Amino acid sequence: MSILTFIDSCVLINAVQGVGEANRKALEILDDEDRKFIVSDFVLLEVIPKPTFNKIQDQVSFYQSFFNDVSTSIEISTAITTLAIQLSSEYDVAPMDSLIVSSAIVGRADELITMEKPTNPMHRVKEIKVISLYTPTS
Repeated sequence: MSILTFIDSCVLINAVQGVGEANRKALEILDDEDRKFIVSDFVLLEVIPKPTFNKIQDQVSFYQSFFNDVSTSIEISTAITTLAIQLSSEYDVAPMDSLIVSSAIVGRADELITMEKPTNPMHRVKEIKVISLYTPTS
C-alpha cells in the first residue's frame, strides 16, 4: 500500500536547485515508488511564479511535470483557511506554513515532508506526521 505523502514546496525547490545532501534527500523522496504524492495550490504558488518570471524553463518544466503526475491536488478552500488559522493560533505556525499543513490534513495525507528545520513550529502540529529532511546546508 502506498504512503500518501504531501510534499512541501521546499522539497521541490531542493530537488531542482539544491546541492549535496539536501538535493539527494529531496530526489530520493520524489523517486520513491512506494509513495503517492499530494500537493496544494499553495505549493504551486510557491514554486512556479519565480522561475517563470526569470524564464528558467527547466525549473518550470520540472515543477509542472511533478504537478501533472501527483495523485491529488488540493484546491484552496475555506476549510483549509479556517484550519490554517486554528493551527497558527494553537502552534504558532507561520501563515504560509499553516496553509501547507492544513492542506495536508484536509487532503488526508499520511505525512507531510518538508526541508524545514525540526525546530520550525510546523513540527509541533499533532494532527499530521511532519517529517523533516533538513540538512545544515539546506
